[in-house]
Amino acid sequence: MAPTLQRCTAILASTMVLGCGPASSPDSVTKLNAQGFEERTFDNGHVFVRIPAGSFSMGTTGGEAKELPIHEVHLDEFWIGKYPVTVVQFSEFADATGYVSDAEKGEGCWIESGGGIRYDVSWRKPNFEQPSDHPVICVSWNDAMAYADWFAEKHDIDATLPTEAQWEKAARGNDQRTWPWGNEVPDGIQANFADVNYQALFGDGQRTIDAGIDDGHGQTSPVDAYPAGQSPYGVFDMAGNAIDWLYDWYDIGYYASSPTKNPIGPDRDPVRIKSELSGGWTDNLQRSIRGGAWTDASGVRSLAEAGHSIRSDMRERTDQYSSDDHLSFRLAIDERERHAAFRPTNTAKSTAATAAASVMETVGTASIEIHYDRLQVAGREARTFGFEIPHGEFWSPGDVARTRVSVSEDVQIHDQTLPAGDYTLFMTPESIPEGGGTWEIIFTRPETRAFREMLRLRTRAQLEDNSKGQLEYFFDEREGIRILRFLFDFVEVHIPFDRSDRGAGETASASVMNAMGDTSVTVSYRREVIADGSPGFGKEVAFDQPWDGGESRIEFSRDLLVNGEPVAAGVYALSYVPRRDAAWAVRLTPEGGLPGNSRRRSNWASPGRPG
Repeated sequence: MAPTLQRCTAILASTMVLGCGPASSPDSVTKLNAQGFEERTFDNGHVFVRIPAGSFSMGTTGGEAKELPIHEVHLDEFWIGKYPVTVVQFSEFADATGYVSDAEKGEGCWIESGGGIRYDVSWRKPNFEQPSDHPVICVSWNDAMAYADWFAEKHDIDATLPTEAQWEKAARGNDQRTWPWGNEVPDGIQANFADVNYQALFGDGQRTIDAGIDDGHGQTSPVDAYPAGQSPYGVFDMAGNAIDWLYDWYDIGYYASSPTKNPIGPDRDPVRIKSELSGGWTDNLQRSIRGGAWTDASGVRSLAEAGHSIRSDMRERTDQYSSDDHLSFRLAIDERERHAAFRPTNTAKSTAATAAASVMETVGTASIEIHYDRLQVAGREARTFGFEIPHGEFWSPGDVARTRVSVSEDVQIHDQTLPAGDYTLFMTPESIPEGGGTWEIIFTRPETRAFREMLRLRTRAQLEDNSKGQLEYFFDEREGIRILRFLFDFVEVHIPFDRSDRGAGETASASVMNAMGDTSVTVSYRREVIADGSPGFGKEVAFDQPWDGGESRIEFSRDLLVNGEPVAAGVYALSYVPRRDAAWAVRLTPEGGLPGNSRRRSNWASPGRPG
């Protein structure tokens, strides 16, 4: 570990020794600030304030449940950036390293105007004018950590992002104050938040606004614009202007189990799972953020306010890849070891397997099995095919663990015969026009060093309105034809098996398996095909009566929680009581067990939905 802090070894009675700071550097100087705390200034305007070791009360009773319980935390000495990192400082880093931000790589930047993600906006080109002394915006957690790594190497110090505990102590001190300057209600001279200037730009409907206050800025402001809003240690912009990224993984209940000394947040190593939201996306990689921004409420009304506020005790979170036009960061310096940060890299093919899965269906007397890995979309939606996965190149869903297809008897696909056997399935992605097109699919058999092509044909490919965050195969029935449907990102591919004239009412054996970590869940059942236009539930299957779900069975390979209740590993009969306008009842009965051993589950489906 690089030297970080010089420990004070002596205090001379007649002299104030300005040691205990970041390691000496030819481009840094040390002094005391107006509050009496040491500051060290590096090149290009970087200033760090020393926060002395000691305990403080973290949390509040005036906020939300996520800010409880109030608990004592001891922190060793650390240093924190006096200001957020500015546009000119981040520009120096990007120019020196050639760094490309997540927003520029295709994740986009969420902007206040219109309330959604734009993919032509980044820190270089935000959607409003930003002078060089404003906080850099449209940067993700990954971007902030990349900057910290560069700064650390440049100055031979351990620079990183502040932890949530470090940030709160630097903002609130030891007296449980509501805002960095104290408990006085903000009146426009302490911070940049949603005021009359914001109202003039965006109106009344988007945020909670203090329309009677004029803080002088409608969007971002210079990082030193509000000296009246300094924290007890002399740190600027810890309320408003731009929200600060923090080091910690976010956990809504972390305060209840947080260590009492130097907490650094929960230890996690998750796989990214991305999903679509109105106007953009979200994912499960949630990092802590604090401080509020020019978009946020003053915090005077606390729980009555919607969204973020600039209260110093308020906890918030956002996606690690997220870049917003009101989200920035500041650095911290400390000596402590931290758990490994999750630092994903963007590779040429950034999809990653998340779990094994399989589906099985019988077509006539033939059994068809599909085994695959449920990949996740790791770039932004609609950029997988033609970007991470190039058009015109052979690709097997799963890449390393490719899609495997087994058929027990010869089957027909588009009037061509696929002989019984085991295959690897490849596709050739192409641009898909509105209204749909075709992709080429190839069934191969593995040889010693290659694949031997057995069947090549073109089949239906179309665009779907909703993004598929994870790859999925499943079988469907359309006009007497059994369709294997492949879905990933915005793409759906249809592979028709058998063109027989099987009619309504035919049943077929089927199963679905998904792995969750080291636990697999397998559901087997008899597929029942009903006539087109039939209501199904309420006719073929009566409401308010037990139904076996097509002789459904569910098997758990390990003990796990189902709807919050423990269920032992094993095989269970799965049955339902369909309801017309209420949640369905679901029952799991151990195979060979007594009725008294069954587990009744309710509220698995939303009222009025058939589960």
